[in-house]
Amino acid sequence: MTIHRPIFGRKQTGAGQRPPLRVAPHEVANDAPAKRILPEEVWDGPAGDTLRDMGMHPDSPANHRMTQERADALQQEQIDLQRQFLERVNSQLPAGTTVCAYAMLPWALWNGPYGHMLAVTCGLWPQQPWNTLLLAADQRSSFVLDLPEHPGGYPPDFVPQLERLLGELRGEMDAEMAKAKAAASLSWDAVAAWDAARVAMIPKIMAMAHYVGQMCVGEEAYARHKKLFAKTLGWPFGD
Repeated sequence: MTIHRPIFGRKQTGAGQRPPLRVAPHEVANDAPAKRILPEEVWDGPAGDTLRDMGMHPDSPANHRMTQERADALQQEQIDLQRQFLERVNSQLPAGTTVCAYAMLPWALWNGPYGHMLAVTCGLWPQQPWNTLLLAADQRSSFVLDLPEHPGGYPPDFVPQLERLLGELRGEMDAEMAKAKAAASLSWDAVAAWDAARVAMIPKIMAMAHYVGQMCVGEEAYARHKKLFAKTLGWPFGD
């Protein structure tokens, strides 16, 4: 699965188009044609009626493994939403000032070994507001808004450190899956335990993003940004 480089995390150049990057291999064959996660025989048996009563369907997107086409569509949706959001924000700023999006967790994480976990397992995309700082696009905007200019990058060795932390989080979820596989039969308790571990990762990933965001721009600049844009971004802890 390829996560194409979107317009965030770095200043735009030209039309903002970047060459695609290849995602590291995943356990799921993401480049293969879509296949059902729950196979046909499950839906044809007694369990099928129960699943349908729960609002599930064998051909729903949620029951298909991720494909490149679907990944592209999901990412394009997020890119479009972010572009529209930036247009609205910039239209309300003082004349001659603009902000651009800075991804607190770098886009490179979605092209690494934890990209599938972030995008598919957790439903997190780098363009979403939880991962976005709005920083000054130029010196004039920086002066008027009292915000740092977009740095255009990240500290050295930043991504490997973040991947280590993501690996620790995934270890908790993988441990629950290992327990389920070792059991004599699948149980709802095992499913619930795995899903609880999955859900628990999401606020931790978001908290990590804001922690490293402060590291990248500084606590004072982060606090200024929070005062200006936290509510606009929909951050739950906005002042």
